Amino acid sequence: MTIEFNIVTELAEGGSLYDKRSLERFEHRALQKAFYEICYALKYMKDNNVIHRDLKTQNILLTRDLTIKIADFGLAKNLSTLS
Repeated sequence: MTIEFNIVTELAEGGSLYDKRSLERFEHRALQKAFYEICYALKYMKDNNVIHRDLKTQNILLTRDLTIKIADFGLAKNLSTLS
């Protein structure tokens, strides 16, 4: 018996933050927006007792309009279940 898993995710057409390492590719406003969204996402995770444990530029994805999406929660843990 073969078990098959499919993962469906939202398309991040802007690639990852790792792909956009050169700061000259971003305007100042876009950098401010990205930083705010990353901070907001971290606060949201903290408020919900989740720790990502693998946050890096490769796991911060961008949509076409440069909205931040955090990906790869494979190592994430719920803090309320840690002993």
